Amino acid sequence: MTATIAGSQAALKTLYPDGEVPKSINEMFVLHKRLKKDTGFVGELAYVPIQNANPQGSSQDFTQAQANIYQGNYLRFSLTRVQHYGIARVTGEAAEAAVKSEGAMVDLWDNETRGIATTEMSVMATYLYGTGDGTLGTCGGSGAVNTTVITLAAGTNMNYFELNMKVKGVSAQGLSPTVLAGSARITGIDRRARTLTTDAAWDTNITSFANTSYLVRDGDQAGSAYVNLVGLGGYVVGGTAPGTLFGLNRNTDPVRLAGQAIDYQSWAPEDAVVDASAQAGFQGIGYPNVLVCNNIEAASLKK
Repeated sequence: MTATIAGSQAALKTLYPDGEVPKSINEMFVLHKRLKKDTGFVGELAYVPIQNANPQGSSQDFTQAQANIYQGNYLRFSLTRVQHYGIARVTGEAAEAAVKSEGAMVDLWDNETRGIATTEMSVMATYLYGTGDGTLGTCGGSGAVNTTVITLAAGTNMNYFELNMKVKGVSAQGLSPTVLAGSARITGIDRRARTLTTDAAWDTNITSFANTSYLVRDGDQAGSAYVNLVGLGGYVVGGTAPGTLFGLNRNTDPVRLAGQAIDYQSWAPEDAVVDASAQAGFQGIGYPNVLVCNNIEAASLKK
C-alpha cells in the first residue's frame, strides 16, 4: 500500500518532540550485528572452505609415519546468491505535506525509507535462525481456520509476524512444499495470546488452509532451491545424518560439519549453558565466549 495523506493522518496531526516516530519493533538485532559481513560477493557462487582434519602422517616410528601420510581434509560450501527486497512508496503530495517543519511532525519519506530498512533487518534477523524455507509458524494441528482469528502453536516466536504483513500458506516445512493459493494480510496481532487476525476467514483468503499448514511471508515460500537466507537451523542440524547443504555432504563428520543439537528442555538454564559451552569447546576450537538467546531465556538465566 502506498503511503498517502489519508493513511498518514496520525503523523500529520501529532508533533513528535524529536521529529521521529518511535517504533515498537526491537531494533537490537544482536546476532546480525555480531556476525562478520563480507561485501565482496561477486560472481555466481561464493566458496567457503573448511578443514575438518589435519594431515595424518604420524607415528612413533619414522617409516610408519611416512606410510601413514594423508593430507588434511579440505571441504567447501558452495553458497548461492539470494536477494530480498524492501520497497516503500510515498505519493509526491504526501511527501510534500509531511516534510518536517516547525509545525510538522515527521519527514514521511525519511521515516518510510528508514522503516522499510528496519523491516528488512528484521526479516534478515528472523531468517538467521531459520532453515531457509521461510516458514514462520503454524497452528500446530489445533483450532479452527474457518474464522478470521487463528491461534498459533505454543512456542511460536510472535516477533516473526507484523501488523499489515502479507502471508501465504504452505503444506510443510522444507524445500518444495505445496504452496496454497491466495494470501492474507494480518490486520491484528495478540502476541501474548499468539493470535493472528485477518479480514476474512483464513481458509477463505488462503485456499485449503488447514491448522497444520505453515505460514510464510508472501513471496518467501520455498521452491526446489533456497530462495531465502539459510540460518542456524540449516547449518547447526546435529544428528548422525545431517545431509547435504550447498554441495557439502556433512554425514562423514556430522559434529564438526553440522554441529550438535542437544535437548536441554528438562535442564536448569544455567546448567544447560555450562554443558553446551563444554560440549562446543570439547568438539570445537577453544570455548564459546558469546551466548545468543531471547529476552525470556536471558531473564531465566538472570533469575
